[in-house]
Amino acid sequence: HEDDDHDEMSMIGQSKAGKAEEEDENFVTTTDGGADIARNFDDMGLSDDLLRGVYCMGFERPSPIQQRAVKSMIKGGDMLAQAHSGTGKTGAFALGLLGRVNPSLQNCQAIVLSPTRDLALQSGTVIKKLSEFMGIDVKICRGGTDVILDLKDLQRGVHVVCGTPGRILSHIQKGDIEMKHLQMIVLDEADELLEAGFEEQIKSIISHCSIPESTDIACFSATMPTAVEVLTKKFLRSPSKILLKKSKQALKGIRQFYVPLPEESMKIAVLDDLYSTMSISTSIVFANSKAKVVMLARAMEAKGHSVSVIHGEMEQSERDYTLEEFRSGRSRVLIATDVLKRGIDVQAVSLVINYDLPGRMEDYMHRIGRAGRYGRHGVAINLITKHDVDDMKTLENEYSLSIEELPEDYSHICKGGSA
Repeated sequence: HEDDDHDEMSMIGQSKAGKAEEEDENFVTTTDGGADIARNFDDMGLSDDLLRGVYCMGFERPSPIQQRAVKSMIKGGDMLAQAHSGTGKTGAFALGLLGRVNPSLQNCQAIVLSPTRDLALQSGTVIKKLSEFMGIDVKICRGGTDVILDLKDLQRGVHVVCGTPGRILSHIQKGDIEMKHLQMIVLDEADELLEAGFEEQIKSIISHCSIPESTDIACFSATMPTAVEVLTKKFLRSPSKILLKKSKQALKGIRQFYVPLPEESMKIAVLDDLYSTMSISTSIVFANSKAKVVMLARAMEAKGHSVSVIHGEMEQSERDYTLEEFRSGRSRVLIATDVLKRGIDVQAVSLVINYDLPGRMEDYMHRIGRAGRYGRHGVAINLITKHDVDDMKTLENEYSLSIEELPEDYSHICKGGSA
């Protein structure tokens, strides 16, 4: 997927035609010296080679989270940063850690921990492309790839290592990664890392005897559940904090609707009707289990719709191929479990359908965040029964959402959705 510059590089910042959706008052910033906001990439203290990497991708203006996080990361110290999906968190920590890397020192200086293989690949690819002119080596270590090849690259010496916690911890315990010059560990999607059961592995990595005590830890997350707060209190030392105000945590630019149904069995017919009626560019349908995803795919194909499927039990090569087909536009409808709620960046996604409401409120925000990325407009439609009504009301109250009933004439809803 490393040729998908347009989609993946949008994580770096606002394009020339882009518009920052979040204003200063959306964030609460806490540092010893107060908020240190850099409005332009030139003001961040980046090297000429790193700036060249940014500008060669056509980006001129950093997103709000990048304006606040990058300069602070380069200055040094631990950090806890929160921002919505699709607002540039990946670009923020990529620029921040690259601003600390010394290209002439052929040792690991930064580690990025991601909750999924797909997200590890995506983050590593962004860092590789940003650092194209810096002359540094970036290694992506994730499950489902050749361990022997990883070992050879690590022994040769790399500057940045990105990957999933299990694979990276294994390399650290075996002494495959030279750690004495490590400057930074980044927790990418910290809430999801903890939710996915990586807490003990993360603790083992951070507290490993080979990690220098001076190593900074930066946590980036879309939500701040209790588990993240507990972890940061234990391991982060007087961190600078960049947090969304509670009233600003609803995603802008995404219109949200619900379709009330008397029975679960009516959902497939409604899904068929939605796709037969609306003009949709690229969309994702979320369901809560692999079995339901497979069932939906078969039902939609039987009704003449071309769909792709992704779930956690697929081989990595299958998932990579499916994502490539979706990113390229050869597949326009993707039916998925929550394995896809993060770790995919496709600008053209204009519609997200929740066939099932997710079990956690935070996951709802991550799912609908697949639409309307980087200030674009998107639509989310929830298919609900009477059993979901209370959960939806809780969502609206918790995140200050406005979820309206889908109007009878909904054919126009997605027009201009990916503008």
